Amino acid sequence: MARDLLLVFTNAAEGREGEFHEWYESTHIPDVLSVPGVVSAQRYEVAEVETPDVEDAPEVDPPAHAFMVAYTLDQDGSAVMAEFGERLTDGRMALSDVMDFATVALSVWRPLGDPRHADA
Repeated sequence: MARDLLLVFTNAAEGREGEFHEWYESTHIPDVLSVPGVVSAQRYEVAEVETPDVEDAPEVDPPAHAFMVAYTLDQDGSAVMAEFGERLTDGRMALSDVMDFATVALSVWRPLGDPRHADA
């Protein structure tokens, strides 16, 4: 059983962050979780952290996205994406203009080996 991740990076449409969160939580996540092969969803927001000033270390640009959702898949990512396309086409799933579509980025990630953990 595959445990690929579909990672979707998003931004809210300007001035519509509250609507974006409401739509994502009450409409979009349930729609996506109804697709065969999608077994879980976890939303994230970018966290502001202070990074140490290390001499000669490269500067890192700020992230281009404010939000990310990680969907766990137990079926082939191409099959899941095909089903998304069918549902968007036939109206079973709808997108919303509360999302800034010009900045959306998504991709399916497959694990390389087993998870590793820090020593306890």
